[in-house]
Amino acid sequence: MRPASNPGKFMTNEELLKVIKSTEIGEKSIPHGIKCDVYIVIEASDDDNGAKYFPDDCGVWDWKDATTVNQTFVVTDTLDKLRTVYVKKEQYCVKKMVNGTITYEPLFPQPSSVLTLHRYYTNLMEDNTFKKRITTIAGLPEFISVEKKKMLAIVEYCGTMPTKLKKARKFEEIGAIYKDRPQSYSESS
Repeated sequence: MRPASNPGKFMTNEELLKVIKSTEIGEKSIPHGIKCDVYIVIEASDDDNGAKYFPDDCGVWDWKDATTVNQTFVVTDTLDKLRTVYVKKEQYCVKKMVNGTITYEPLFPQPSSVLTLHRYYTNLMEDNTFKKRITTIAGLPEFISVEKKKMLAIVEYCGTMPTKLKKARKFEEIGAIYKDRPQSYSESS
């Protein structure tokens, strides 16, 4: 686990890309322990598009009110700047405001390198101020090494983990805290 650069907030798009560029190998799973304003880079497979594949020891997450956001970007050669693009009529476009009306203007030439950030947001049921975001990136550019092109997920924890969860030392103890609640994804198959 690594500390968040800006406690209380999720990483910016550029920070996410820097983490991907600087990560050689992701963790196999989310480690047990206190998770206050930290992130973990996890190895994932192409099939790991849902949060259920990234179990943790935090307790029950509010999957019912969770949201998913997908954004597409044009990438610079250095992967340090992103420009949001939209697909309209099978072309990559930029959004513009013209005379109070939103329009989508096709890029010319069409970009050869785009990536998509897939983000999943949820809150802990016990304390909705403790948040989790899972980000995967599709379409990494050619200059990223083959090793890094394998799917990585960045799992961020934002906020302060509830006190009774901090005190629980083992996963089983956390399960006992939530015994009267619906099972979380990490407790089911």
